[in-house]
Amino acid sequence: YEVAEWKNGLAFRNIEFSNTGVPVIKIAELKNGITGQTKFTQQIYDDSVRLSPGDMLFSWSGNPDTSIDVFLYELPDGWLNQHIFKVTPKSIIDKEYLYYLLKNLKSKFSAIASNKQTIGLGHVTVKDLKEIQIQLPDICYQKKAISILSALDDKIAINKAINKNLEATAQAIFKSWFVDFEPFGGVMPADWYNIQLSDIANFVSGYSYKGAELQTSSTAMATIKNFDRNGGFKLDGYKELVPSSKIKPYHYLEKFDVVVAHTDITQKAEVIGNAESILNFAGYEAITLSMDLVKVVPKENTVSRFIIAALLKDQRFKSHCMGYVNGTTVLHLSKKALPDYSICFPEDLTCLAPLDNALQVIYLRIAAIIDENQRLSAIRDALLPKLMSGEIDVSQVKI
Repeated sequence: YEVAEWKNGLAFRNIEFSNTGVPVIKIAELKNGITGQTKFTQQIYDDSVRLSPGDMLFSWSGNPDTSIDVFLYELPDGWLNQHIFKVTPKSIIDKEYLYYLLKNLKSKFSAIASNKQTIGLGHVTVKDLKEIQIQLPDICYQKKAISILSALDDKIAINKAINKNLEATAQAIFKSWFVDFEPFGGVMPADWYNIQLSDIANFVSGYSYKGAELQTSSTAMATIKNFDRNGGFKLDGYKELVPSSKIKPYHYLEKFDVVVAHTDITQKAEVIGNAESILNFAGYEAITLSMDLVKVVPKENTVSRFIIAALLKDQRFKSHCMGYVNGTTVLHLSKKALPDYSICFPEDLTCLAPLDNALQVIYLRIAAIIDENQRLSAIRDALLPKLMSGEIDVSQVKI
């Protein structure tokens, strides 16, 4: 506690919110960024709760395993909500070292919060922070430890940026074929005709699991929690389960399978109708499909899963799905949405071979980079406690 200043956020009231202005940063924003659920305010508050890029934030309330954590703020502006500390290090500790130190203490914070749970929510208080004792090395050691850990995190960040560009490239290539018809001189060929998605793909509904099946297991289930509100697939969204005998072989997923979200709890439908490829099992032996998702499987002798992925990631598909959404508290996508989706396709599918090859190269590369980031994260996580405890002689480590 004595190594930093800990400033709690504000308890905003509904009357302070507006449709525009500076975002109010809650734990949800720290985990998901700005979404359709984010609230804004036009009012001005004390500068001590005004956020800038690079500010260190500690969420001290919520689910002990998923919400109690430390974050580096990435957005250009924001007002700090309650249940989050703005952490300002004192001169005796380097800011980045404090960040990694708090990351290393995450399991301890989670344990403290677990002992104070109310309806599944726990918290870490200032009193708890004061009782945690640490061994603080000199600044030279701190700098060396930081250089080791940040080198790994920097590479992970670069890889994520590369994958984002690769995803954009895949969509650009798909658009050049199916929207701009660039390989055909900018004109749709005469032998292309309108088809429905059901002409080239089958649809597999997910597994209706029981709560009792959600237990520690080497098998996990893909759910809507894997779908980032801002796009993308989150590996930490998998739910472990011990499947019952009712699960069928078709409920299991293979690498590069394409799944579409059919349920959404966000009222602005940020997730529903989104399509994602399964590119990594996050260390699990098997992945099943939850009832909130539908697997889109190309029919034999039609197109590949790579073309299906690019087709369903196209914004036109998302727009189509919005016309098939129903529900109030929980949104549902009609089962008609996928089979009813229409697009112009060539009569001779062999002409799509160059597109298929290009997309395959891209998705294989994206998957390989995700694998690399998994390895880098494992190395960082293994080094973190050893560096924080002084077990590793940093003078012998070469970067």
